[in-house]
Amino acid sequence: MDLSSLLNTQKESSLSLKDINQLLADPDSAVIIDKIRSSTNFIYPTQKAESFVFFDRFVQILLSIDLEDDPYSAQYTKSVIIDAFRKCVNGLLQQHGNSWLIEFPYHIIPKTWVALRKQSDVTILVYLYGLVLTSANTIASKEWLQAMMRFIQSNYVGILVHLWLTCCCTLEGNELMGDDYAQALFLQGLDDRLRQEPLYASGVAKEMLIVLKKTDTQYLATHVDQYLGNALARPVFTKDAFIVGYLGLENACRLQSSEYPFISRIYMQYQAQAGNVDQLETENPLLNKELLESWAADKYAQAQSIRKGTLFWIQKMTSMTPTAFDIYLKKAILKHYPADRKTVLDLLLADWTVRDRFHRHLNLVADIMLSLLSKKTYNKRSAPYYAFVQLFNIPDEHHQQDTEAADASYYETKSGAYIDLSQFSNCSDKVLMNGCCQLLQRMTRVNASQHVKDWVGDCLQNASSDIVQHYVGWLAVGLNEELESKRTSTCFAPFLKVALSSCVSLSAYVVPTLLQTFTYESIQWLFKQGEEANTMLVHYFDDGPQVSKYMMVQGLFITKKKKYIDLLLIHLREIMSGTDPKVPRSRAWFKNHFLGVILSLVGEDASGQGVACCVFRQLFKTRDDFEWYFATPLVPAAKKINFKPLDLSNSHDIYSVKQSGLAALLQEMVRLGDTGKKERLIKVWFDLWTSGSKFTVPVSWVLQCAGLYDQAPVLVKQMIRRFVHIGLQQQHQEEHDIMRMAPERKFLDRIMDLVLLSDTPEPDSLFELVLNVSHQPDTFKDIIWAIINILIELSEELEVEISLQASQPTPPKKKVSKRAARHINKKQKNLTARKLRDAMKKHEEELEKFLQESKNNSIKALTTLVQRVFNFLLRLVNNTTLAEDTANTCLSIKQDIQHELTIIPLFYLPLSKLVRLIREPEDLQEDIQTTIDLSVEYLKKQPDTSLYETSQKILCL
Repeated sequence: MDLSSLLNTQKESSLSLKDINQLLADPDSAVIIDKIRSSTNFIYPTQKAESFVFFDRFVQILLSIDLEDDPYSAQYTKSVIIDAFRKCVNGLLQQHGNSWLIEFPYHIIPKTWVALRKQSDVTILVYLYGLVLTSANTIASKEWLQAMMRFIQSNYVGILVHLWLTCCCTLEGNELMGDDYAQALFLQGLDDRLRQEPLYASGVAKEMLIVLKKTDTQYLATHVDQYLGNALARPVFTKDAFIVGYLGLENACRLQSSEYPFISRIYMQYQAQAGNVDQLETENPLLNKELLESWAADKYAQAQSIRKGTLFWIQKMTSMTPTAFDIYLKKAILKHYPADRKTVLDLLLADWTVRDRFHRHLNLVADIMLSLLSKKTYNKRSAPYYAFVQLFNIPDEHHQQDTEAADASYYETKSGAYIDLSQFSNCSDKVLMNGCCQLLQRMTRVNASQHVKDWVGDCLQNASSDIVQHYVGWLAVGLNEELESKRTSTCFAPFLKVALSSCVSLSAYVVPTLLQTFTYESIQWLFKQGEEANTMLVHYFDDGPQVSKYMMVQGLFITKKKKYIDLLLIHLREIMSGTDPKVPRSRAWFKNHFLGVILSLVGEDASGQGVACCVFRQLFKTRDDFEWYFATPLVPAAKKINFKPLDLSNSHDIYSVKQSGLAALLQEMVRLGDTGKKERLIKVWFDLWTSGSKFTVPVSWVLQCAGLYDQAPVLVKQMIRRFVHIGLQQQHQEEHDIMRMAPERKFLDRIMDLVLLSDTPEPDSLFELVLNVSHQPDTFKDIIWAIINILIELSEELEVEISLQASQPTPPKKKVSKRAARHINKKQKNLTARKLRDAMKKHEEELEKFLQESKNNSIKALTTLVQRVFNFLLRLVNNTTLAEDTANTCLSIKQDIQHELTIIPLFYLPLSKLVRLIREPEDLQEDIQTTIDLSVEYLKKQPDTSLYETSQKILCL
């Protein structure tokens, strides 16, 4: 039958999966050809899973056709087969979409692979490969790449070569996959294939090596490219691509032999047969004699060596593809490092990497170095690690430019890019800094082993402040994101710990960056890092006030929420709680860095809703907070006196106000300057402590504030005056309240303790305030008896303490000669108020010297209290002092108190005892004696001489 008759008698029919299975049951080439030629309609399965079965069976019947038995012609039959193949594929794509292309390779059964391998005509095989290859234009992904790797089972050299070159060259720079991932996937697949069928697959692998080594581009064009035609997704592979492919395969076989043992064995056999193993061992166009020499100690000579090496490598890039350059660079690193010997190559590699002139080598080199660290021990003195570390210390001067660099302006690399060489001889520190930061970031993301952390730590210890600040900020942002997403594993936290331990000396840059960047969750993480974080925070905050720190803390109060500030303050309290300002980790951090910021912001906040206002209200209303920040004095250990063991402290309030946080607060208020700020601040303060005519906080807080009256700004003095008025008024109401529970100490008694026993600066000013505010008739009487009671209790307890000293018997009465007494009287009884104040300061200095030498704490404490009492009494009984300021509204009141006090005989009993007990310091003894003499002299002038006689009798006891 001729062709015309055949065409005229053909019948239209359809082709279903059932038809295909029937044809496979009894394959007959003529019947199959007739069936697929006459089929005008393919009945595809509706389910995708069944479509894969349909396609696999269809490929099988196409492969079963024997072209030699074709009744028409082999060429015609081949065209029928190809048309049917294309028609089938198009129909399946229309029904199931393009994603079907990367799924069908997984459903080709082993029987079909065997049939594909047996075919002398590879058209169908290459077409199948081309279907997946061309789908990269629309659905390139890791799934696509894995589908491509299924064709390793074909055992066809052309496809293996094409697939390997695709992995080495086409996927370079792909963010989703990358050539490293693709190459590893191919090599693993080929190695598995060699393990499964070593006899057959080994011959294919050897032939693949031969094709790549010979750069036989014609082989690929004949065996693959001619079948793909327009389906090629990229230009045909050039000889450069073959070189890159061979070097990549060689590199994997030689340096990763344990990962790919079967491929490596084939490679070594091939090289042994070729007889060029030694030659390949030494081949590397990126190395020369100068680079492998030791570098000179002179910095200028080192810079010149780096410059020459840079030009040498740039020249090499003009004669090879970027990928080939990368492979040789990788081989050079893996072969020579790590090493104890230091060469110019170390310096060049570090400089080339960190400056990354072509924006492709930093990650490459970093990854290679990190892979080495995963297998070998790190040593910062080994090459090339030391070269990288020293680059982080950016010098003040740039690399010097050689005059020859100006002549050679440009080089054209193999990729066609023109590189201006003049920029490389004088790179700015900014470029170097950016490179160092990028290197640290790459190291952080890739590997968190201990060796890598050690390397990063060494880099940071040597790094400039800009690099450290940038890197720590980047880590902080990354940690924020990780904690927010609640990831279980983190790459940022381990390296932040490294930064905390390595950069303590740069805390001025690290701490502000962390605190300003961190979220609440991140700062919680920071405070859980133990001593590493604490050391950094202490180094930063345990210092004197600075403008930069003031601005940083101010920014925190403005940008962060209250719970963030609370957490920060609580942690700083825990790690810096000492009360000696001269010893590290004292509480002075709050006064130095936070107090001024809080006061300023509270004064500015008219709404009262800011974080600073909330914190201020908390500190001034919560007992624990107020006593920690404002009531506890910061005193050097040598000057600390413990009054608590004294019996006197059980019945009296002894306040320390001079060095307290409240004293620092008033000093900061003076610095505010703006009256409006002060007024708003004082209003908040007053409203917190009072409600109507009552205190809403412990009276001791009010008294400590009142003790600073003399040093307070005018507006604060007015507030203290209101406090005293409320206290005295409340006392008066309580005295007349018959329903009052157990009586408490009177406000006036407690304020007299403040005047007489506490370290109140200039207690006279506070005393005059009390006299001016009080209008009750019993006030002056209460003041007098408060003075006498304190004197009596002091003298009795001091006598007991002295008598208890086993090694020191009760001291005998020390008589003062009449001549000495006259000298004392003449020296002190006519002193002006100003001179008397100066004298008291000298006496306090003498007292400090005595306290340092004394070992008995109780006697030290009692002597201190005696000095404080007589600092006040000496002014009260000195007529010259009282009469000096005739404009003083309290003058007459003070004179009345002096009169009433000195005419009471009981006043002289404790004076007599104290002058006998106190032997040191001598200045205090003089003060006591002067007080006695001035009082007795006053009695002499009174009409009633019996008062004088009575006092003399008491003093002589």
